[in-house]
Amino acid sequence: MNLINKYYGIFIMNLLHDLKIELVSFFEKNNKDFSLKKYISSLSKPQKNHEINYLLERYINILRRQFSFQKPKNVFISKELQEKITNNILSKDICSTINKIKIELETGIDISSRLSKLIKKFDYDDKMLNDWNIYHFHLSDIDDIKSGFKKRTGELLFVYVPFNSDNVYFLDVSKGHKNKTTFCNLNLLDLINKNWSKLLVPFTLPDGMKPYPCSIKSSKEYLLLRKANINTILPLKNTNKYILSPGFGQTAAGTSTYNKIQTNKIIRTIQLLIKEKISPENIPVKLILKDNYIFIKNLKENNFLRKISII
Repeated sequence: MNLINKYYGIFIMNLLHDLKIELVSFFEKNNKDFSLKKYISSLSKPQKNHEINYLLERYINILRRQFSFQKPKNVFISKELQEKITNNILSKDICSTINKIKIELETGIDISSRLSKLIKKFDYDDKMLNDWNIYHFHLSDIDDIKSGFKKRTGELLFVYVPFNSDNVYFLDVSKGHKNKTTFCNLNLLDLINKNWSKLLVPFTLPDGMKPYPCSIKSSKEYLLLRKANINTILPLKNTNKYILSPGFGQTAAGTSTYNKIQTNKIIRTIQLLIKEKISPENIPVKLILKDNYIFIKNLKENNFLRKISII
């Protein structure tokens, strides 16, 4: 029995080593500033003990941030935003760009050039995305050839994308974003509730439950908590409802709680897969990382034992 456990342990180590190689290769290829030696030296002792977990968590973080939207989506527009478009409250250029983004999403065109320029940065965390699952898009149609992104604009389109969904929800357009409360504007959550209340049901506290002794009352208050990586219960305006963060919130280190949970889930899946699938007749195997999936390949039979979704 001990020999069998040792046997399984070796294969777990080999597959996780494959995963590390794949992750490092991705970062070296896609991040000019990434250096494995520099990265390892920057890790704390707990991180070094869980190096593969940390690398995988960073990979999930990048996948979510640069969500390519290369799969056709169903686009929904809030009543409030539609009124601004219909009544010419927004400029013609802004309205035209919003419509263009809608069409691009519906046809599966990559619109990542409208996202933040930091989307590929190894150690960057988008706190709004981590907290609420809300993306922001710049609304220029002018290409910045040097950076590969669209020109930056003061106006931003805020978009809610639920986990594991083909639906995209256009919430509102901000006039500018120099004020940091723009990215923790509680009105955005209210817009989700007003237009598509069912989306927040999984995050809503049971009737009668509320924060003690009181809840936050403004976006400025929430900004202070977010800066300190503190999660809290959120009130919905003009209701008696309170919700948890629809993006699962942040860890004390300022990283994504969802990414941490997903990382642990994937590592555990690989460990359990060994005991379920690996046997003398389907060895050797190799782990392959490709976009949003991890593949466990049987090299002898040239087929796949398992396909694991990352996000």
